[in-house]
Amino acid sequence: MSNIEISFDKNLSPFSDRLTKYKGTSFSFFNDNSEKNIFDIIYVDGSHHCNDVIIDAIKSFEMLKIGGIMIFDDYLWQYYPKNINNPAAAINVFLKLKQGSYKVVRVYYQLIIEKISD
Repeated sequence: MSNIEISFDKNLSPFSDRLTKYKGTSFSFFNDNSEKNIFDIIYVDGSHHCNDVIIDAIKSFEMLKIGGIMIFDDYLWQYYPKNINNPAAAINVFLKLKQGSYKVVRVYYQLIIEKISD
């Protein structure tokens, strides 16, 4: 994992003055950061289990500015035998819950949305 972090840091070093990096669980992040609408871009790539993904999606969307971009990594990721346990199931539920407050920018292995209202 240390090699992944080294690559991450190297790839994003040109943007380090505009980047907030947080290491830890999403639960601890949301616990420590209760401010709303503070991020321009949120890249969701944590746990891939449905229960965790839905929480990450809802809490992250609360922290996204209107006009901000949210990227779900591994939208089409299929690891668990039951489809309901994979990320797409949670992301699709999130999209239904937030219908009318986002527009889809792109759908492929990643799903990208723009927040248009709270």
